[in-house]
Amino acid sequence: MARLLDSLEKQGLVQRQAVVEDRRAKKILLSDTALPLIEKIETIANVLRIELFEGVSEEDLRVSMRVHSQILANLERS
Repeated sequence: MARLLDSLEKQGLVQRQAVVEDRRAKKILLSDTALPLIEKIETIANVLRIELFEGVSEEDLRVSMRVHSQILANLERS
């Protein structure tokens, strides 16, 4: 994680900011340089989402979500 953040910081995409209450902690903030990239990523993600769910009914999505939720609950109990 630290390497990824270092790389993003070198590219000018994020900034680290000290947390007053905890000297060990840092806030990670998106820079103004990152904002156009975020918009581009959101556009690509929306197109991908449309393609992925093409032909899948709302009911099928609800059933799938319910099944996945049950599987996760089972995993958490075990």
